[in-house]
Amino acid sequence: MISPHLRATGFVGIWCLLGVWAMPLTAQASDPIPWRTDYPSARKEAEAKKLPMLVVIGSQDCVYCRKLESHTFTDPEIVALINSKFIPLKIDATKEPEFARAMKVTVYPTSAIAGHDGKIYGFLSGYLPPDQFADNTKKALNTMPGIVPAPLPASVAIAPTPLKTIAPTQSAREMLSLAKDALQTERLGECLEWTERIQAKFADQLEAKEASLLVAKLKADPDKLLLATEQLDARNAATYYALGETWIQKGKAKEAAVCFDKVLKLAPNSKWAESATLKLTVMIREYPDLKAKLEGPR
Repeated sequence: MISPHLRATGFVGIWCLLGVWAMPLTAQASDPIPWRTDYPSARKEAEAKKLPMLVVIGSQDCVYCRKLESHTFTDPEIVALINSKFIPLKIDATKEPEFARAMKVTVYPTSAIAGHDGKIYGFLSGYLPPDQFADNTKKALNTMPGIVPAPLPASVAIAPTPLKTIAPTQSAREMLSLAKDALQTERLGECLEWTERIQAKFADQLEAKEASLLVAKLKADPDKLLLATEQLDARNAATYYALGETWIQKGKAKEAAVCFDKVLKLAPNSKWAESATLKLTVMIREYPDLKAKLEGPR
């Protein structure tokens, strides 16, 4: 999952491009990871402590960003790894689009791993569960001079943060609140995801019944159900687009073309489809036999 694109890019140039700015992406005092929200300050801290930076670029309306926060960034091993090995920083691309453009980030969330000198050593695209996030992050650490990452698994060896300070996983009530908020703000695909998670994880609790009522209400309205489907398709299209880029980086043109083709089918009128069409056009021009492997002409 580590993308080699922009390996030579440094945060120094981006800092000069944007000047001094602050990114008010949500970072609560109760978070198990003390996320920084101001890039210049975080960069200075990284230089002073000789620690690499983990920069998570996302947006407030990104389903996978919330999933990364609620699942991966509450996992004890991930919390310990980030707190001991990195200066963590969150970037809200909706408030600081110049940063995302400068980093050439097209998929949210994207996690950039950089040395304290600003050199980027890798990108993690999209949502990753805790085990994959830890594995790929440590692979990036292995490429950094002077860094000795802990082996996997290593929750004991790298855990400077007592477990009692780690926030518990979300409760059924918290998930239900997020589902209701998503429903009220027309993030219907996200609402479905939260309700499904509640029903699967808390089937014996009252919140599961409330979640069932939310789903029934949503499914009773065909317009809302259609919107939920379109939102989920757009989310999946973004994931397939990221996977296609990863296949390209690995030199797997056929696999990449299949992913971009799925993007066009899932969300034909999205920005992902526009980008996927351009990539397929270039790829088919370079590898004419790819066209025959796809369903339908391009």
